[in-house]
Amino acid sequence: MPLRTRLWRWLIAEPFVHFVVLGALIFAAYAFWGAAPGSAALRIEVTQADQERLRALATQQWGKPPDAAQMQALIDNHVREEVLYREALAAGLERDDVIVRRRLAQKMEFLLSAQRPQPSEAQLRDYFSSHSQQFANPAVIDFDTVYFNPKPRGNAAQRDAQTALALARKGQAPAGDAFMLGTQFQASSQAQLERDFGADFVRSVWDLPLGQWSGPVPSVHGLHLVRVTARQPAQTPPFEQVRERVLAEWRNAATDPLSQAAYQRLRERYQVHVSGSTAP
Repeated sequence: MPLRTRLWRWLIAEPFVHFVVLGALIFAAYAFWGAAPGSAALRIEVTQADQERLRALATQQWGKPPDAAQMQALIDNHVREEVLYREALAAGLERDDVIVRRRLAQKMEFLLSAQRPQPSEAQLRDYFSSHSQQFANPAVIDFDTVYFNPKPRGNAAQRDAQTALALARKGQAPAGDAFMLGTQFQASSQAQLERDFGADFVRSVWDLPLGQWSGPVPSVHGLHLVRVTARQPAQTPPFEQVRERVLAEWRNAATDPLSQAAYQRLRERYQVHVSGSTAP
């Protein structure tokens, strides 16, 4: 009897071979069709905590608790989202999605920085003292303005403003054109005025004398007569007023190096190869 024939008869009669082949078939069938319905892998549990969370979110959004029908709809939507989420993961859809990758990376960054240290009161006060400019309130001024629009007035805008200024200094209320930003400004900072009027206006107005009409002062809008009524220099508030801001800034400053150190520990676990590069 040929050797090949004897080998086939042995394979057909050997129980161990039957066992191996049957196991391979079962494994292949499971991989193809997935877990059976009702198995633990496909079980979705909507816990009481899940329902309370859904109810709380709906109450916050709608201003009142959901009724029974609305609650059932919330649960159905929750289950639908979970089913689609699991199927997307099973299909590997998250692997090539840039938005998902970035979102997961952001969440990991948050986890790396979650262990924020708790500073002592002395540390907070020291940080406040050494970064006082960071917490200072900016210098501000109050002023009134009368506007002269160069579009309708043309070359006469400068002359009209000078005439109104002379009358104002004699005690007569100056009259000008309507101005979209108004005529009275209170507690205005340099940054605010630069945004609304331009840097040249701020430089001209900031040192004007108090209580008298001055000008005309040019801005990005046209010409203005200006009367400064109050001026407040930059001030650093008491520590107690800005303690929460100080705490937040201290934590940010302390957490950044901790997060970087945590990332470096994770980074050391990986070998990175960039094709065509000698980068580590």
